[in-house]
Amino acid sequence: MTPGNYVPPVWRPSPSGGIVAVHEDARLSAQSACAPLLKDAVELMPIENEEVRSADDGLIWVYAPGICDLFHIGHVEFFRRARALGDRVVAGIPSDENTASYKPRPIMKLEERAAVVAACRYVDRVIPDPPMVVDAAFLDSIGAAFACHGDDISEAERERVFPGLFATGRLKIVPYMRTVSSREIIERVAQRLREGTLRIRL
Repeated sequence: MTPGNYVPPVWRPSPSGGIVAVHEDARLSAQSACAPLLKDAVELMPIENEEVRSADDGLIWVYAPGICDLFHIGHVEFFRRARALGDRVVAGIPSDENTASYKPRPIMKLEERAAVVAACRYVDRVIPDPPMVVDAAFLDSIGAAFACHGDDISEAERERVFPGLFATGRLKIVPYMRTVSSREIIERVAQRLREGTLRIRL
């Protein structure tokens, strides 16, 4: 299922600093920046491809939302799994303000998070500041067959954020990598600050 008339921008680093939004056909070869995936350091979980295909045998677009603060191997693994469910991945990166409405404000700004995610080899497009509620109408508007989320979401939260999608098969759940998280990375930094082993001091 290819996106119809809706073509979300792909965010890329600008040579003069900051980021710019470019069309899909202007994607940079830097897409491979996230490879290799540190296989010696982290054992990636196996993938069971569900072989989902659209009725017209077109490309299957998967919508994969995520805050992706302090982008790490767990984020890469999530997008890898999302990509394995279809042919292309559209990543939705919520704004700083929307994120701060239910959890601590991200350390990285929206533009920074979107630019890093756009460079991941498993992500084909990035939608900055998407709707916080993902329903069938939104998926249809971006040409996505279904959405994808980690299994760290409760049933109540799943129905609040993805109303009706799980029951209709338009929400796929993949294992969440629990060996690393943005919170755990922050805790590492905090510990190093307490130990005085970083270049900066409190």
